[in-house]
Amino acid sequence: MNSTFLVLCAALQVAILAAQAPWRDGLLFAVPLLAIVSLFAYTRQYWPAHLDMYLLMAAPGGLGMMAALLLPGPVCHRGAGWDGYAAMSAGMLFCSLPLAWRSARCLQQARSEGLGVLALLFDALGMQAGMALAHLPLTRLSLMDPRSIWLHHGLMIVGMLLGMSVSMVAFRYRGGFGKAWTSHAAAPRTLVGRRNSLPS
Repeated sequence: MNSTFLVLCAALQVAILAAQAPWRDGLLFAVPLLAIVSLFAYTRQYWPAHLDMYLLMAAPGGLGMMAALLLPGPVCHRGAGWDGYAAMSAGMLFCSLPLAWRSARCLQQARSEGLGVLALLFDALGMQAGMALAHLPLTRLSLMDPRSIWLHHGLMIVGMLLGMSVSMVAFRYRGGFGKAWTSHAAAPRTLVGRRNSLPS
């Protein structure tokens, strides 16, 4: 999984939002978030394996969610309804799940245990539930204000990631299924390993 590709996908989301809905404060808030994504992307081998899913869903997945901006009609109405939600979900799944299946460490571990499809299914259900709950109050939100467009996109990503977290917590203690989310699969050196290798 290419860290630069992840950062580029996240940066493109900020650029598209800035172009479609200019808002200086939103841009200033997005810059440190982009720095945090970059930090996790370039150090992901030192973190639990499920971080790969978070990065893939938030970066290429979040970029795919912007498919709603391609719908016909004014920008202010492209994401507010459930048709916008369907386009966002389809774009997110199309841009992230194939990459996750191929390169996410947690799914690689789950596949080695014969649980890859089940792990992907629960992650997908969790993120969809989180996105739907985040989108529900936004259906009553007028997107005439550029700030609302930033809020809409941000809350959808937060809801998606929280839904995935619920999936992780629900199954982390279920034997090998839980290990697929919490292990450092395919990470040759971790911070924990470094600390344990130091002389006492």
